[in-house]
Order: sequence, then C-alpha cells, then structure tokens
Amino acid sequence: MKKLHVAALVALASLALAAVAIAQTYPTPTVTLKGSITPTKVGKKKKPKFSKLRLTATNSAESRTTASRITLLLPKGVVASAKGFPFCPATEIQAEGTQGCPKGSKVGAGTATAAFGPSLSKINFKVTLYAASAKELTVYLEAIGLPIKRAIRGLITPAGTPYGTKVTIDIPQDLQKQLGAFVYLTGIDTTIGAQVTKTVRRKRVKYSIISTISCPADKKHRYEVRIDYVDNPNPPAVRQGQAGATSACKK
Repeated sequence: MKKLHVAALVALASLALAAVAIAQTYPTPTVTLKGSITPTKVGKKKKPKFSKLRLTATNSAESRTTASRITLLLPKGVVASAKGFPFCPATEIQAEGTQGCPKGSKVGAGTATAAFGPSLSKINFKVTLYAASAKELTVYLEAIGLPIKRAIRGLITPAGTPYGTKVTIDIPQDLQKQLGAFVYLTGIDTTIGAQVTKTVRRKRVKYSIISTISCPADKKHRYEVRIDYVDNPNPPAVRQGQAGATSACKK
C-alpha cells in the first residue's frame, strides 16, 4: 500500500511538472510613459490657464499582457473637468455612433496599438475623446482595417499626492479578446485639450477640459500610468505595470 502511495505521488509530481512545462512564461512587462502640458507657463487658482495635455504610454508586446484597467494620474497643478461642455456618453455612441454627438463635445484625439495571437499581429486604433459628463470622458476606439468599434468610459476622480486627478479606464472583456485570441495592449498616444464658450447669467464664460493652476516648487509636473493585467489564460509575471514621468513647468 505504501508503494502505491509513493507511486501516486510520483505520478502527481510528474503531471505538475508537465503542466509547468506547458504553461509558457513571458518577460515581465516593461511600461514607459511620457507626459507634457502646453503652455509650460501655468495659470493660477483664480485664473486657470487653458492647456493641452499629451500622454504617451507603451507596454512591451513581448510580455503578452492583457489589460483590464488603465489608470492615468495627472499632476496636482492640472485640472481636468468637462464641466460646461456638451456631453456625448459612451452608451449613446455605442448605440448610435458618433454622428449624434453634439458640436463641441469632442475634447481630444490620438492613437492606440495592440497585438494579438501567437504571432503578435498588430492592431492600430484611432482614438477620439468626448466629454461624457462633468467628471467623465468617452474613449472611442476604431480599429483600422478591422470591424472593431467600441466606446469606453473614462472616469475622472481625485488622486492622492503628488497627483491631482486620475482618469480610470476599464477595458471591456470583449476587447480583451478578439478573433478567439487574447489582445495585448502595446501603446497609447493621446492629446486632450479643448475649450468652449457659454453664456452664463448674461456673461460669456470659457470652459477648458484641461487647465493649469500651479507649478510645484521644483518646477516639474508629475504623471503616472498604471496598467492592471488579467490571466490570458495564465497569470502574468506581475499583476500591474507602472511608469512615471515629469515635464517642466513655470509660474
């Protein structure tokens, strides 16, 4: 009986080793980030300055990591708000397309890249950003050459020091997998910056999606990107990739 137990344990160990051999391991993801705000000269709390924000992030294709959430943390002296803009929520775009979005609701644009399948086939996306509510963006993705169109919510919420606000984008499961293969996020390059003018109590008021109100003592704006990963189907080397960046500013 003891020999049978030993044989069973040996068999189980062999199966476990075989399973480990089958489960492929990939490199730990490398994440990079660049951020900039123009103009570099900032406004004041009582007189915010209209600005444009550009963020460029990459995630190594070789890591074959599938993103479930992207969090962009913005500098403390930068205000992100869609207050005063016409709104075009993700639910409306997903149901009716962008043709129904009101004039002035577009607040940014850019590109994104991904790869999928064993050969890391590349997917290029056109990205358009719309105001969805005072504290929400719509991120509209259109795959170039593929019938993939998707509107995603980007929530604007407060962030802890040394940041001011953060934009959180949850990736739907239908975008995590396409054509029977997992999708690997590889890059985002987006610029956000728009302004509208409205009449409020008989006065013309300007609203900016991005504005600056201060610059830190060391004259550097700070940014960070966090990318959460899911099993695809195996657990990734890490659950979250991170990268930070700075850009110059002056008072």
